[in-house]
Amino acid sequence: ALRNALHTGSLQPAGLGEMAGEGLGRVDEPTPETGTRGDKDVKAAPIPDDLLNLDTANLFDKTRTIQGEVVRSCRKGAKQVATVGPASSSMEMLEKLFLCGVDVFRLNFSHGEHEEKLDLIDKIRDIEDKYRHPIAILGDLQGPKQRCGKFEDPDGVELKLGQLFRFDMDPALGNEKRVQLPHPEILEALEPGKDQRLLLDDGKIRMKVVRKGYLVDGQEVEQEAAGATPFVECEVTVPGHLGARKGVNTPDVILNMSPITPK
Repeated sequence: ALRNALHTGSLQPAGLGEMAGEGLGRVDEPTPETGTRGDKDVKAAPIPDDLLNLDTANLFDKTRTIQGEVVRSCRKGAKQVATVGPASSSMEMLEKLFLCGVDVFRLNFSHGEHEEKLDLIDKIRDIEDKYRHPIAILGDLQGPKQRCGKFEDPDGVELKLGQLFRFDMDPALGNEKRVQLPHPEILEALEPGKDQRLLLDDGKIRMKVVRKGYLVDGQEVEQEAAGATPFVECEVTVPGHLGARKGVNTPDVILNMSPITPK
């Protein structure tokens, strides 16, 4: 439903990307502003007088048609992108942002529910229909997130330069020597001796893999066996404070996982 909504009611741009001629906050020389829906040309709808009489109307990106109507301009050399958040999700605010020149509304799918995004899409498409002006929607997908587990100390641990630190599948709370990494695809892909790095907390902490093994009933083995879970030991190369649920990145390996999550 969400995928279909992104296309429903879309207007194909006519004249977008042409030379910039209109400035923000002024009525330009008359131009034949039109858009298209399917194969049928439609004229852009005028901006209502009550909005043109607002104190903020001087911020509108507007132009005048050859019929003398004031409409939203579309002949721009650059497109404006606005991220929609809680403060800008109302119909009134979305309309004002559009009139001020927004060409693309970015929806952040890392936050909120699909129903919320569908509601925003409906509002944007209603504005598009009202002004008969093409509006693009950019869906920013979160993608998979790999994070370490939690620690015995809620404040996390301080990792020192050169120390060894283990990542394993054990759900027990971590300490200054180990922590859970509930992502077997990462542990399976990592190998020692290949200068493979782990970047934690957006790269603030860095490690290199020095040993890999498996745990079977709490005992370490070097080779994979039935019921074994992998672990890796790393040497800290850039020390720092590691807190619970911080991100883990592996720039030197290709993970066997899809970049598209169910969310």
